Amino acid sequence: MTRDRFGLPQIFAKHGNDELVHCFQAHGVEFLVVGRTAVAVHGARDPFQVDDFDVLVNPTLQNAESVMSALSAMRITPNFCHTDLANQIRKSL
Repeated sequence: MTRDRFGLPQIFAKHGNDELVHCFQAHGVEFLVVGRTAVAVHGARDPFQVDDFDVLVNPTLQNAESVMSALSAMRITPNFCHTDLANQIRKSL
């Protein structure tokens, strides 16, 4: 499997997802890549047929704070706070 500049599977580089993953790692976010991207990384799907990027984050308050820090570092300003994120994640489980 081809790797990108961060040592991640090349499919993560699509649409800048490698930067998101690297930033999540740098900020200690606990997450999993799921969905079609995860399937493609394991070789069970053609990476060129993947057009989205799904992540599942650990629904703790501390992890939600890490997610917000990572997004802030990427100059992404969500319209919610870390407690909203943690509460919403718990509701969806």
